[in-house]
Amino acid sequence: MTSATNPPAQRRFGNWFFGWNALGLSIFVVAMTMGIIFSSFTFFVLAWMDDFGVDRGEAMITLAITQLLAGVISPFGGRAMDRLSIRWVGVTGLLAFAAGLFLLSLATSMWQIMAIYAVFFSMAFSLAGPILAQTMAAKWFRKRRGFAIGLASLGSSIGGFAFPPVTAMLIQSLGWRPTTAVLAVFVVVVGLPAFGLFVRNSPQDKGVDPEPENPVLGARPLSDNQWTTRKILSEKTFWLLVLAFLPLLFMTSGFTINLGPYTRDLELSTANAAMLMSLWAGVMIVGKLGFGYLTDRYNHRLLFVGMLVFYLCALFVLSLNPGIAVLMAAIVMLALVSGGLMPIQGAMISHFFGPLAFGSVLGLFSLFIRPVAFAGPLGGWIRDTQGSYDLYWLGGMVVSLVLGSLIFFAAPSAAVAPPVAANADQ
Repeated sequence: MTSATNPPAQRRFGNWFFGWNALGLSIFVVAMTMGIIFSSFTFFVLAWMDDFGVDRGEAMITLAITQLLAGVISPFGGRAMDRLSIRWVGVTGLLAFAAGLFLLSLATSMWQIMAIYAVFFSMAFSLAGPILAQTMAAKWFRKRRGFAIGLASLGSSIGGFAFPPVTAMLIQSLGWRPTTAVLAVFVVVVGLPAFGLFVRNSPQDKGVDPEPENPVLGARPLSDNQWTTRKILSEKTFWLLVLAFLPLLFMTSGFTINLGPYTRDLELSTANAAMLMSLWAGVMIVGKLGFGYLTDRYNHRLLFVGMLVFYLCALFVLSLNPGIAVLMAAIVMLALVSGGLMPIQGAMISHFFGPLAFGSVLGLFSLFIRPVAFAGPLGGWIRDTQGSYDLYWLGGMVVSLVLGSLIFFAAPSAAVAPPVAANADQ
């Protein structure tokens, strides 16, 4: 029964669902943070090498430290998005981001830059990065949740496309210090008001009807159970998901980092290597949207298995030292997998644990997949010691096949009611 003081939620703006507004602004925030912190990093490195006399390796440590610390902070950020206002969590991340950019403009040594990245940018990544957009998608969408999570994962791709050219142009015309100040002003003047004023945490917060439940996956009533960190970590399914996804995330990351040296071993030109990287980026977008769409319509485990088959075939082809045409086919398969990993893992987390715990589980998931940071160096080390990448590709196949099969043992938590539909994950 609905009381007079609590009228039923209504859709506004005709058939337009406000969740798209919340998701779109979240994607914009992620594009801004990822595009500036990570995708534009290489242009700042060149300037720092000239100004501070540091070598490339020392400068690159800055980003590695940021990624590792972001993994440590992510569980706290994810839990805050579940328990507090996700809008104000995002605002806090943007404030940290703007403060870090402004402080960069005042830095006089490389250690100060490292400290700023470690403190402010790791916080910005954890509170206003990919977890923010995916959690927003999980809380706003039901019937189209998989597709929404796929769209949320486009933030980093959009940021990687839009911000590096602008950043490079500003550095060339103004210098790197004024550029960081300009970017800080952009975050404060554009990013903060857009997200803080126009985003709401959930349909209930906005006063609109939520989406109906997905008829394929079935209704999953939200549990009143309080998901503590200890309880999440005690769930077998959480660890099965981590172990099943980790080798795929590890090897796809390692491939992109080693693509240049690998193509040199194949005696391909730099132009061909650049073309292959562009192909990778474009197909990844297709994978994110395509698998996001499919997760709303088909069994998640079957999609994971299909993705695993593509992935194993691609790694096997890489071990054959193929020509350019066959290599392109392998890259298409591997990029589809890399793009599909995020929407499928997000859909599974939501399905197995329920959307109320999504941010908490995803934050912990992000922490325990941090070994991905060592994927590139491991591939390079194997190449240097063995004379080729063959052991890297074949070893990745074996580990992925063994750990990927664990997905069949993952099951919904007892705290979340089983789905109604017969063809959903059981």
